[in-house]
Amino acid sequence: MALILLVEDNEVVAEMMKVPLSNAGHEVIQAWSGPEALEQLETTRPDLMLLEMMVPEIDGSQILQRVKRDAVLSSIRVMVVSARSHEDDILAALAAGADDYVTKPIGLRELVARVERVLSQGPDPLRIAVQGEDRVVTVGEVVQADIRSASVRFHHDGAPRFAIGD
Repeated sequence: MALILLVEDNEVVAEMMKVPLSNAGHEVIQAWSGPEALEQLETTRPDLMLLEMMVPEIDGSQILQRVKRDAVLSSIRVMVVSARSHEDDILAALAAGADDYVTKPIGLRELVARVERVLSQGPDPLRIAVQGEDRVVTVGEVVQADIRSASVRFHHDGAPRFAIGD
């Protein structure tokens, strides 16, 4: 069904999470550290990232910020599954763009149900980055497209301002 990147440094917890997700039909790949997670994101495009906030070398909150600030990676759904249960941590992750936040321990049926809910939201809109002659990069969302043309809405207003094709 979906490709899921599990960013978790605890082998026992990782295996406990992988089994029910695999049984639900998902393919699960794993990263054990922050740098490994970022490398996986560059080489694969998972549908969902399950992110522990306390992983070695690069903190989960930094991974989340990098993903959500990147024009290409920002369409990846992120669900935080973490032992950090302080309200400030949860609110910060949600404000940074996490699609859901659950605290450990979590029931395995609840984990699968939450993953299914996040995945059912579908992908974020396709984004396009355009670099002008002044070398400024502007990011916009594709609002309408067919095989020969596309309209793009840039974030400074609501009207499509750029079209390519016939």
